[in-house]
Amino acid sequence: MKRTIVNLLALSLIVTSASAQIRAKVGPKHKNNHRAKALIGDPAEFGALTDKFREHQRLTSGGGAYYEKSEAKLRAEHAQLYRTIQFAVTEDRISEEDARDAIASLLTIGQKHLAGGDASEAQATSKELSELKQSIRSKMTDKAPAGTITPKVNRLQFHMEEVIRFGEDTDRLSSGDINSLRRQLDSLESKEDKAKADGTLSDRDHVKLIEESREIWRNALKKFS
Repeated sequence: MKRTIVNLLALSLIVTSASAQIRAKVGPKHKNNHRAKALIGDPAEFGALTDKFREHQRLTSGGGAYYEKSEAKLRAEHAQLYRTIQFAVTEDRISEEDARDAIASLLTIGQKHLAGGDASEAQATSKELSELKQSIRSKMTDKAPAGTITPKVNRLQFHMEEVIRFGEDTDRLSSGDINSLRRQLDSLESKEDKAKADGTLSDRDHVKLIEESREIWRNALKKFS
């Protein structure tokens, strides 16, 4: 599947590669301004790799790699389900672990469909997507306690998972890089759980979690430079 994603990326980026090269040739002032901004997990922070990263998102989270043009409904279901998972974990309505498992299941469904691709496979895929949606909704809380919600931290964690998949699928991250980022994410998740263990989250702990999540994001960007 990795090779399929890489090939699709290469083909779809032929038209955009020229513009990416132009954006890469930024002046010193632009670079300084870019670095001065707070890192928030925006794909634009990838610089010259932004187009490739966004195209990878389109192919995976958007379902572009898995469904034909005639399967617009399936592709829309896939993309909507991805957004549902992202919203749920960002708003602390499911855990990071449940979100990772759900995304892995969603991408596996897409990969299976790509390998099949006939009419019967389309029906089976639609059923699997519906079942996964029901599974996610069954795990979602009605609303996270206002005193413990950490949307900025959760959003960065979610984007980091996308970064790891991008690096792995395109061979831009080594196994050592991936393991290092994974350990950092696991450590952040553990600290987050500990900080929220009593049902509250102090302002000091909240700030620490935000800063650590941004530091992990900075470390990830460095690995792509």
